[in-house]
Amino acid sequence: MANKKLVRNILKGSADLDNLQKANLAGAELKEANLRWANLQKANLLEANLQDTNLRGAKLRQTKLRQANLQGADLQKAKLRGADLRQANLQGANLRKAELRGADLRGANLQDTNLKGAELRQANMQEANLPRVNLAGADLQEANLQGAYLRKANLRKANLMEADLQEANLGGASLRQANLQWADLQEANLPRADLQEANLRRANLQGANLLGAKLQDAFLEGVDLYRTILDHAQFNQKSEINLPPRYGTQESRIIRKGCIDG
Repeated sequence: MANKKLVRNILKGSADLDNLQKANLAGAELKEANLRWANLQKANLLEANLQDTNLRGAKLRQTKLRQANLQGADLQKAKLRGADLRQANLQGANLRKAELRGADLRGANLQDTNLKGAELRQANMQEANLPRVNLAGADLQEANLQGAYLRKANLRKANLMEADLQEANLGGASLRQANLQWADLQEANLPRADLQEANLRRANLQGANLLGAKLQDAFLEGVDLYRTILDHAQFNQKSEINLPPRYGTQESRIIRKGCIDG
């Protein structure tokens, strides 16, 4: 149960924002509150309503935000390292350059969220909902994105080295110039994804669907393509891939049918 007096003071603007660490704000109604630069480390905001709240630069390390409503919230440059955001609603929130290393975002809703340049190393985003999310230039090294829904996501120049993307849905996503070296993309769904100039060296694409994917100038040295669907996928001579002879060697190659089965 939230501290009602503290909630009133926050809404009135009279609370000491530098001293809210470990505060009990579970279930609190804090819509449109001003918590800019607030120190909420290890606070309890379980199921709190923080819709359209200003949390820019706030310290939220190891904060409990499970099932919290953060729709439309401003979390630019917020410090969320190790935060519990399981099943939180972050739709349309601004997390540009936020720090989320090791955060737990399992089952969270991040539809249309801005995570451009965010730090998400080792974050757990398993089964998260991320359609049209902006993750351009974000650091997702070793992140867990198993089963995540990333349709039409912007992952341009993102770092996904050693990320787990098994069974993730990346249909129509932009991964141009992304780093996917050693990433696990087994059974991932990537129809019409843009992987031009992406680094896929040593990535595991076993059973992945690359129907109509753009792979021109991609780095594919050592990639595992066992049973990968490559119908209408596009390559060129710069794509570092040893395709079976039946696919031909023309300058710009569009595979009409292809399931590489070893």
